[in-house]
Amino acid sequence: MCNLSEGVFAHGIEQASYQCIKNLMETCKISVSEAMNNLKIPKDDQPKYKKWIEEGKNRSGF
Repeated sequence: MCNLSEGVFAHGIEQASYQCIKNLMETCKISVSEAMNNLKIPKDDQPKYKKWIEEGKNRSGF
């Protein structure tokens, strides 16, 4: 896979993960940490998602 393809793929994964976290939080009325743990988001990736959620970033505009 070329570098551009890898970047686009990673971007899509981040966007989908962010949306899944938000949806699970809203649907189940749980914290961002609980949502990430339920989705098995890797511990190394959790701080960036938590920051984005707390900042209220709209990741659909990535």
